[in-house]
Amino acid sequence: MSNASDFIIENGVLKKYVGHGGDVVIPEGVTEIGVQAFYMCRYLNTVLIPDTVKTIGREAFRDCIGLKQIAIPNTVTQIGEWAFMGCKELKEAIVSQNVVSMWDKAVFIDCPLEVYQGPLVPLEAYHWKSPSKNALAAGYAEMTESGIVFGEEIAQGYAKQVKSQKKKLYPLMVRRPLLLRYMLNNKVIPVKDMTECLDLGAAQNDPEVTALLLAYQDGTYSTKDRIKAEEKAEKELLRLPSETQLQKKLWSTRKQPDGTLMISAYKGDEGIITIPGNIGKGQITALDKELFSSTKLGRPETRKTFFAEKLEKVTIPADVREIPDGAFWKCDALKEVNVPERAGRIGKNAFGCCSLTEIRIPGSVSCVDERAFYNCLKLSKAILEDGVTSIGKEAFMYNFRLDSIRIPGSVQQIEKDAFHMCHKLTIHAPAGSYAETYAKENNIPFLVE
Repeated sequence: MSNASDFIIENGVLKKYVGHGGDVVIPEGVTEIGVQAFYMCRYLNTVLIPDTVKTIGREAFRDCIGLKQIAIPNTVTQIGEWAFMGCKELKEAIVSQNVVSMWDKAVFIDCPLEVYQGPLVPLEAYHWKSPSKNALAAGYAEMTESGIVFGEEIAQGYAKQVKSQKKKLYPLMVRRPLLLRYMLNNKVIPVKDMTECLDLGAAQNDPEVTALLLAYQDGTYSTKDRIKAEEKAEKELLRLPSETQLQKKLWSTRKQPDGTLMISAYKGDEGIITIPGNIGKGQITALDKELFSSTKLGRPETRKTFFAEKLEKVTIPADVREIPDGAFWKCDALKEVNVPERAGRIGKNAFGCCSLTEIRIPGSVSCVDERAFYNCLKLSKAILEDGVTSIGKEAFMYNFRLDSIRIPGSVQQIEKDAFHMCHKLTIHAPAGSYAETYAKENNIPFLVE
């Protein structure tokens, strides 16, 4: 809980929050949240905005990476540019319907919103990356179900989006009662999807969700309809493609001089993926540069958004020989990945700006190249195994939460600024090692392992 001393307030304007984060309640009487008032408040979990606030300034909550939801009261009419930019955990935003001229200010850019409730523009005119169209559609459904009435121009586009993207909304639907009721009341779920939805509902362990789905099924579809759907599903199972055919639909490859394959593109939309070790008779030994990068030139915006916001876990096969430059650059949602035991190098910017919390680097990796883990804001622990020989320039720069790294005696080179701004860091390494000398020369706490 916040104290009065946590805020610098002048004439009703909250100029700066100087507290330690957590659950913050902005004092009554504040009329404006100023420019960058909470900028980079990384430990802010929740914030309660009073109904005296009328304006939220530019970048007011930018890079508050712990903020998961926000509710903006109806008194607010103005929100400045990039107000919530880079809030990597922000999943839900409820915004005052009285806010004007919001969409040209990229208020929620780089936020992984699942649901947005607030002012809407016609869907065909919407061209921003974040919130996604599905987040807007989910919010439209919930607002409609709660009694808000939209004009025909708005309603048609978002209702169509809900129907066309229903399968992607099902996992969210079973967690959000208003969205569920909208989809049931508007008969969005076809009979062939009922088994999938019932399974998702059961996984939530919420009897009310299951009861609503069963009542919908019984009231909407006859026994004959359900039998037909089940028979059709069984026939489709018999026509399932082979594993190799499925893999070729998901992955593009290029043949290498030694006859093995390089993965050149991922065409799926799953957030948790396993890269195959083989496709047909071809062994996978390489990944293309910027394979999953969310900034790769020429890649459609929809794919950039997918890699930035949805990719959470990747398993890389054992025979991949290196993690190439930019392989996972700015995969903001990526929390878990393995470095294969045969990889010889981690390339430049390979995991920059990811959400990894821990990483283990096997001894086969001789070089952790420059900016390999740059700006991984959630990385707290890194283990480098015996065999690693060098750590490149700015390799772990801006890892504010990194408090422990194990560096083996085999490391003989650590470049300048490798751990710049890693204020919590303690280096663990053998006594008399190069890492001990580096730690002492750069005033980094050191412990003998």
